[in-house]
Amino acid sequence: MGTASGPLRALGAVVALGSALMSALAHIFIRKLSQTEPTTAIVFWFIITSALLSLLIIPYGWVLPAPVTLALLIGIGVIGGLGQICLTAAYSHADASVVAPFEYSSMIFAIAIGWSFFGEIPSRTVLSE
Repeated sequence: MGTASGPLRALGAVVALGSALMSALAHIFIRKLSQTEPTTAIVFWFIITSALLSLLIIPYGWVLPAPVTLALLIGIGVIGGLGQICLTAAYSHADASVVAPFEYSSMIFAIAIGWSFFGEIPSRTVLSE
């Protein structure tokens, strides 16, 4: 597969920037909410909101996944939920400036897991960006 060029590359950059902005806002909101709300309540409402918003894709060709795929998706959901609980708890115990740098380790973990379990070798682009 080739790399994107021109308008697609610009769109990708804008979407990535938007993602970073939304992520930063979410972290700030989690930090503020964790001062008055329990971790479980924050994560519960995050999961409910995400699930309801995910229903919006149904009219665009959603199909019931195969049982193995469904099991993997459920596993991803459970692991993601546990990760959200840990992140929310971290923000309730430390400032965002302390917690945020640890999130960069997720890229290192993703590369290590991809290599260990799936034999994926990161490309030069992944390592340089």
